[in-house]
Amino acid sequence: MAKWVADTRYIASIYPGELDSIALNHGPSPNRSKGRRTVYKLTPVPKETMRTKPCVIEVVDGFEDVINLMGIQQGDPKMPKPVDSKETVENLLRYWTGNMVGVPTGAAPGIIEIVNTIPSIAEMKRMVEMQTLYFEWGFQNGERLHRENNWKEITGAMKLGAEWLGRDVIWANPAQVSEMVKCPACEQLIAPRVAICHHCGTKLRALPKELAALNRQPDLDSVA
Repeated sequence: MAKWVADTRYIASIYPGELDSIALNHGPSPNRSKGRRTVYKLTPVPKETMRTKPCVIEVVDGFEDVINLMGIQQGDPKMPKPVDSKETVENLLRYWTGNMVGVPTGAAPGIIEIVNTIPSIAEMKRMVEMQTLYFEWGFQNGERLHRENNWKEITGAMKLGAEWLGRDVIWANPAQVSEMVKCPACEQLIAPRVAICHHCGTKLRALPKELAALNRQPDLDSVA
């Protein structure tokens, strides 16, 4: 009998944030004593190193235990069943990048199946493009929620996307968010010590001299 050789597939990621680990009840050996639990985990990838050090994990054909009706009377109610690595990869990608409501077509975290142990130039380009679209979509939602003063709905992924895109905005900066205060007129969150509320236009305090000079109306009597 020919020796069974497992097929191996690879998943690459350039996602900069933490994602849940996924534990599946299968193992690489038909021998049950070798274990029936495999944990798949993607490590965060900083943007500055994503092209040289993307995260790559290996997914191998395995075995899971299923009910063995013929063996119940013999005291062995379970038997090993092969698990195709292709199915495992599809399930992992669906968990990490699928089921996202409202996300535009082509937008997703930069996580894909790759052919070899290192992403090709084309595969890297694909990951960057899909992740850029995903973070841009999240950033625009963050901007909208900020304008609506709905800060509680701004997610960690939105803040992560703003950082990855290089957008320096108040709502993505925890230090600045903690310093925000409510406008006494409209109760929208504003930066402390501002002269005018950018939501309702209420004047809260005297303008600094340099801004007051810019806003001063010309003296009509001096106009020739």
